[in-house]
Amino acid sequence: MNCQTISQPATFCTFIVAEPKPIYADSRDYGFDFDEEENARELLAPLPASLSIQSFPEVDADEFEQAFHYFLS
Repeated sequence: MNCQTISQPATFCTFIVAEPKPIYADSRDYGFDFDEEENARELLAPLPASLSIQSFPEVDADEFEQAFHYFLS
């Protein structure tokens, strides 16, 4: 068996270290390409009258208690 002595260490990777810079994320980087002003206008728009006049159905007390116990279990 031959024995060899390594005189220089093997280099597997050579990394180049860059100067650290702040990273700024933008919504377009993640595929959420939208207009912020348009979204703001949509959120501030009044709801249609059909959504604001909805009434809740009348529920019998026994039915409610049974559904409530079912929900808790």
